[in-house]
Amino acid sequence: MKGFKKKYTEKNGSDNYYKEIENFDLNYSNPHYNKFQKIIDYIIKWLPDDISINVLQNTNYPIIDLAAGSGQITKLLLKYNIENVIGIEPYLHKKYSIETNKQVFQNTFNDIIKGIISFENIPIIFCSYALHLCVNLDELLEKIKNWTKYLCIITPNGLPLIKDIGWNLEYKFKYSNIKIFLYKNNFISG
Repeated sequence: MKGFKKKYTEKNGSDNYYKEIENFDLNYSNPHYNKFQKIIDYIIKWLPDDISINVLQNTNYPIIDLAAGSGQITKLLLKYNIENVIGIEPYLHKKYSIETNKQVFQNTFNDIIKGIISFENIPIIFCSYALHLCVNLDELLEKIKNWTKYLCIITPNGLPLIKDIGWNLEYKFKYSNIKIFLYKNNFISG
């Protein structure tokens, strides 16, 4: 067993691992951060017209960094002058706020499922290295279908696999063993 899977096992789950980092202010960084710049470059170049860089830079449309960690994806989006990024991060929210100087909500996947937090008119949600940890993925996807037109998943292991429950796989690629999937919401026309 390697990497984060081993760390999660040693701490009795991913929740406990991140709670310890939060509670003891331990240093945290994603070991793949240096690869994320290339990934974001590819995503920005690929984006369809309805969520082009001009749309993302429009401050009327917030972008969500879901399970944002300490803000690695947000910081890369900021390099493209995409300023209206909102983080959702239950454990490392303090680090996210310090690192990005952006608004962050301290909510979990389950909070979203329960409707405790909700958004609308979001052009795209980014979720990096976290969605595979969601226990009730179908319920989460059902909730966020009302939030956004696109969902970008960046994952080390190709998970989660999203079945056809209203999300079409529009684009996928692999960079240095990191898999990127861009899904379009079937429920929102246009």
